[in-house]
Amino acid sequence: MSSLTGLVPLTLQPTAQPVSVPAPSSITPKQATTGIQAIPNAVFGRILSFLPAQQITTCLHHVCKDWRKLPLINDGYLNFSGLPNLSDSDLKTILDKASGIRITSINLDLCRNITDAGLAHLSKLPSLNSLNLNWCDKITDAGLAHLSKLPSLNSLNLSVCDKITDAGLAHLSKLTLLSSLHLTGCDKITDAGLAHLSELKLLSSLDLTGCRYITDAGLAHLPKLTLLSSLDLNGCRNITNAGLAHLSKLTLLSSLALRRCFDITDTGLAHLSKLPSLNSLNLSWCDKITDAGLAHLSKFPSLNSLNLSGCDKITDPGLAHLSKLPSLNSLNLSGCDKITDAGLAYLSELTLLSSLDLRSCENITDAGLAHLSKLTLLSSLYLNACDKITDAGLAHLSKLTLLSSLDLSWCQKITDAGLAHLSKLTLLSSLRCLQKLDSGIAIRSLILPSQRERLERL
Repeated sequence: MSSLTGLVPLTLQPTAQPVSVPAPSSITPKQATTGIQAIPNAVFGRILSFLPAQQITTCLHHVCKDWRKLPLINDGYLNFSGLPNLSDSDLKTILDKASGIRITSINLDLCRNITDAGLAHLSKLPSLNSLNLNWCDKITDAGLAHLSKLPSLNSLNLSVCDKITDAGLAHLSKLTLLSSLHLTGCDKITDAGLAHLSELKLLSSLDLTGCRYITDAGLAHLPKLTLLSSLDLNGCRNITNAGLAHLSKLTLLSSLALRRCFDITDTGLAHLSKLPSLNSLNLSWCDKITDAGLAHLSKFPSLNSLNLSGCDKITDPGLAHLSKLPSLNSLNLSGCDKITDAGLAYLSELTLLSSLDLRSCENITDAGLAHLSKLTLLSSLYLNACDKITDAGLAHLSKLTLLSSLDLSWCQKITDAGLAHLSKLTLLSSLRCLQKLDSGIAIRSLILPSQRERLERL
């Protein structure tokens, strides 16, 4: 069967009014009139009180489809995720009925009715080593006092528990076995809180995304965490080059995220060049970084993932520095709109590259794609809004035999004839090619090899 291409017009009409999706906490019993959410908490707890622990753990989910969402204990793992009406009393009922079972992991993701009182019940689980409280936003510092009684806890997720302050972190400092801590969106935490966390000597992973009051002074406490290997500081906008000087002492750090830390410059990257184990670095929207900063990054022999999205001062000479990173397999340069075909010639030396993002690099032409055809391990390529690319460029891409995902949206010069070149890519399973027309938006489509095989079997 030959390749089929076509242009499918798609006109987008604005809706009369914006659609509002209620947050989990806004769903009331009157709104949820069917399924498990229709059962009042007191009634639900009463039902559970009649069941022996073994039925809670193995049979409850057979009642109906909605009841399959109820918690099951599997090898010590208790999953309550996505039960927004679960209350502290419900939690107590279930834990009481499962008192003969060794519970090691509990997931309370999006259980937004759980409060400090609920955590008091958890404090009686001596074997608990993993706890997910993501978006349990009624929890306060008082609740963390209960968690400090969990001697085995090594993984804790408190993301978007935005009532937590430095005082709460003082309680967490007693968790001597804690190795992973997520505090995304806990935006009341300050440098004083990091002083408490510095007592967690086994901590290896720390996520502080959106903790906007953290400054360089707070980062000065982190070198005491000698086992820290992963650190996420995305959106910590008060961090400067001086803070990165402190981080340069973390010799085991392998992953560092600094997205939207706008005051970081090339000088800060000079500090980071002292990190011998770094293999993943996110500098997206650190838009003061220039080609000179990339010269420092070229000293990372183990770097395999680099995100420079939105670093729009980077030019072709900067990519010459990146060409010295022999282990790089993922590179994001979206929005780096000063890059040209000459820069892609440097990237062609990155023989292990498997993912490349060049969205909105609007100076790239077909000649640049000829350079990319040398990247024989490339499996994902994003060329959205690279609007100088034509059908001839896709002929070069047809040599990338391992390509499985390709985005050509808003590349206005591409036609069905160009897409026909891609029919040679037998592993291509994802192709996007949206285009603007006077009448709206169109989708240029290609029957991919995997789809063609299914059609031929029909």
